[in-house]
Amino acid sequence: MPGWKELLEQVCSYLNEPGAALSMLKECIDKQLPLEDCAHVLELCFLKEKKDFREAISDKIKSYSLDVDSAKETVDFLQKHQDITVISTNYDDLIQRYILPDRCNSNYPGRPITQRSGLLNIYHIHGSVEHPPGIIATTQDYYRFINSPSYFSRTIFTLMAEFTVVFLGYSVGDPNLKAILNAFAETKTGTLSRGGLFHVTRSRVPQYLRDHLEASYGLCVIEKTEIDAFYGGLEAALPDAESQVEKAEENLRKVLAGTHSYNDRYLKSSNALIHIISVANEIGENIESPPFIRLLADLLKRKITFTGESGAWEQYAHLAEWLVYIASLFRARGTDLEATYLEAVKHSMQRMSGSYQLGYSWEAYSIWKTNWGGIMFDNRRLISDFVQEQLASYADAMKVICEG
Repeated sequence: MPGWKELLEQVCSYLNEPGAALSMLKECIDKQLPLEDCAHVLELCFLKEKKDFREAISDKIKSYSLDVDSAKETVDFLQKHQDITVISTNYDDLIQRYILPDRCNSNYPGRPITQRSGLLNIYHIHGSVEHPPGIIATTQDYYRFINSPSYFSRTIFTLMAEFTVVFLGYSVGDPNLKAILNAFAETKTGTLSRGGLFHVTRSRVPQYLRDHLEASYGLCVIEKTEIDAFYGGLEAALPDAESQVEKAEENLRKVLAGTHSYNDRYLKSSNALIHIISVANEIGENIESPPFIRLLADLLKRKITFTGESGAWEQYAHLAEWLVYIASLFRARGTDLEATYLEAVKHSMQRMSGSYQLGYSWEAYSIWKTNWGGIMFDNRRLISDFVQEQLASYADAMKVICEG
């Protein structure tokens, strides 16, 4: 499937003077016009010849096919998990034609949304080759989409608010989707997590860009991960996740009500906090909720206690993991958890070492150092200020905040 620039070049062949149109397009690109502006220039050429620009786009895309064997991991995943929803900025109907023929609800602007049970739901944000007049291609199309909120765009917003969303093969460059993401991030202010939005990329993402994606759109970056590896990891984790959620919500409500508490055996596992926070996010628990703040504080205090037991070196690593995880999800500054959290940070960093020293955890140091960049920007500032004030004499703590 061609990229947007290549597609515009290819549809020039539908004009009576393709060479002139292609030269005009290249000149626009050389002048660094946004591609949606270039598309509008090209559309004017089609209008002069009384031809349909979007019909040409649709016809060209329909000429492409899918090598199902080379896309095996994606094909297998979609066929196995037809209860998920696909949101696409592409116009193509490859999933409908080659992966799940007659097993999809295909939705796009200009058509009533259908959600027949038992079928894979696909939402084409920019329109679909199945309905060329609705294809969003030019600057004017983008403006209309952004400035005229529709039932379709509100549906996409709702999907992002209610479900975990993973972006695969996406550069976070589309203005329509960025507008939805930004509005979604605004609604998440003050909640337990920044939302279940994850951006999977094959390459390394610079820290400044990770901070931008987090602050502007609430995206958590999973870098240096191939899409096939992501599918494999997800499949491996699903059985444990399914077993954990069966009674997790009921258990959490009892704990928050003060009638029950988590046992030590459960809390000594490294994944306990992840499970608890996932359930809390599912039921919409807010970080300003006094019961949940008390629970988080209690969990950190109990984890610190576990590190004092004989032979409990793994608990130092778990504590570091928990502190990094909490700091990657919500802003601690100004909350009732801040003081307890920073005391736990102090306990963790005072007992870690960048070299193998008896009585100090090298693994805890490695966790802080490796995952420092994944901590939210505001929390990194909070921890950095605290370390410089309270732990300036601890060289390894200073290394984390300065070199991590």
